[in-house]
Amino acid sequence: LFLYGIIIFIMITYFAKSDSPGSVIPTMSPTTWQEGIEESVYNIIIERFPQATTVLSSEASPQYQAIEWLSEKLVNDDSSSWYTEERILQQFALLTLFLSTTTRTPGSSSLWLDDTGWMDSIDECEWQGVTCSNDKTMVVELDLKNNNLVGSLPSEISLLSPSLLSLTISDNSLEGSIPVEVQKLTKLT
Repeated sequence: LFLYGIIIFIMITYFAKSDSPGSVIPTMSPTTWQEGIEESVYNIIIERFPQATTVLSSEASPQYQAIEWLSEKLVNDDSSSWYTEERILQQFALLTLFLSTTTRTPGSSSLWLDDTGWMDSIDECEWQGVTCSNDKTMVVELDLKNNNLVGSLPSEISLLSPSLLSLTISDNSLEGSIPVEVQKLTKLT
């Protein structure tokens, strides 16, 4: 039922056409349900993380690929219990981290030593190195130590605030500076 509520919301918000002048309902006509859901996911992310706007315009960016994956999973997944704004932001952050630190492309394996569940399961609590809260809704620990992460830590990691308590990324091949947005992870120990 929750998924149907989301679909109705998307229909009202994105598919509605208004003939009255001064209407505040956007008028756009995505050609598929996935485009409507993709736009909804995009809007959730931009609302909380506006600096992502520029990188989301590039189909090659990890951020764009993360939205594509999330949208496809939303369209194809029968279980909608995880579909909350927080979970979408959380998965977007994790997927962006994964795609920023590996060379995985569709049909190939990643460079990570253990990427069990990553981009395979809709439930991020089942992904290797991810520990969730007791109610399985929020990521509280991310342990990717010695897992051959290559590249740089994306600023989107800050979207795991306020739930993330522990982040272990030592003994990898990360480079560059730590994003200033990491300061938003105020509960890290």
